[in-house]
Amino acid sequence: MLHNHTVGGSASGKTALNKLFCAGLSAAGIKTVVLDPLRDGGWDSDFVTHDPDTFWRWTLKQKPDAQVALFWEEAGMSVDREDKRFKMAATTGRHSGWRIFVISQSFKQAHPQVRDMCKERWVFNCKLEDAIALAKECNHPQLRTAANLPPLHFFRVRPFKPLQSGIITFGRRPTFSLREVKAAA
Repeated sequence: MLHNHTVGGSASGKTALNKLFCAGLSAAGIKTVVLDPLRDGGWDSDFVTHDPDTFWRWTLKQKPDAQVALFWEEAGMSVDREDKRFKMAATTGRHSGWRIFVISQSFKQAHPQVRDMCKERWVFNCKLEDAIALAKECNHPQLRTAANLPPLHFFRVRPFKPLQSGIITFGRRPTFSLREVKAAA
């Protein structure tokens, strides 16, 4: 299981995508917990809180080998960069069956250790500075164009896989679609 980091500005679609992930994981029988400082609502999750201590109390009560998806909404606000629990979860949680979804407005809002453990990235419209940093870090020059993406459009980056672009659509049920991005010549 790869940890995820979704980056994008306000109203770009990052929370909508992660709500889709959360609902899908819940439907598959995987426990989900959301730390949401904005109290946004609409999360189809086993547990949602705005308080980090309550989040960790619920999470640590789960069986050691249980699959649990942890969503850190607005990580720039909700994740204390000095709180060792977040770093521990990112660096060792995968071995306990935890899958982490970090959601932030800026690439650098997540602690570097946490960022490094997030091998799957979902990049929405973001600041040019973030788009350039992600292009360099992920070795995909096309990510520089993320600064110009319209709402609900994104890139998906995974190790050893081709870059993909996607779009979220809202019909009877929200969904998203992906296609491979042709490599720059």
